[in-house]
Amino acid sequence: FFVLSGFILTHVYSRRQYSYADFLWARFARLWPMHIATIALVMFCVRADSITFDGPGLFSKWVTLAANVTLTHAVVPYTAFTFSWNSVSWSISTEMFFYLAFPLLLINIRETWRLKLMSALAVVCLMLLAGKALALPAQGGVYDLTLESLLATNPATRGFEFCLGMAAY
Repeated sequence: FFVLSGFILTHVYSRRQYSYADFLWARFARLWPMHIATIALVMFCVRADSITFDGPGLFSKWVTLAANVTLTHAVVPYTAFTFSWNSVSWSISTEMFFYLAFPLLLINIRETWRLKLMSALAVVCLMLLAGKALALPAQGGVYDLTLESLLATNPATRGFEFCLGMAAY
């Protein structure tokens, strides 16, 4: 999905003039209203005492709700946080970070795609090394910081896939 997004956006926007604000507004207007409607539906249909992702501090259902509403929940490297409320929305949370960076990544893409792709790969490698240096377990519980929770949904690591799609164009 992220490779295809990078490819299609590069195909569409590398050939036309656009403003950064118009680009972001078009992406936001396409995704956010349905995302909010889905969260509202969950809030309306799910009994409060059956919410399983409500925990202390960072894992409070209200903290996770704020992160979900602002589409920033994929950045927090805990499974219980990332997959709270509308669990599949981690992908659009990740995609929103790509949308923020895309106009900058698109600058001189024909000449700089190798550098941008290698930089994205370096970020993945650095995060993996950081996880290893912190001796994070590969997997664990939903409230544990693990290599999987650090790498699987994080926009910084998934950015390689997006840049791969841009480079493929």
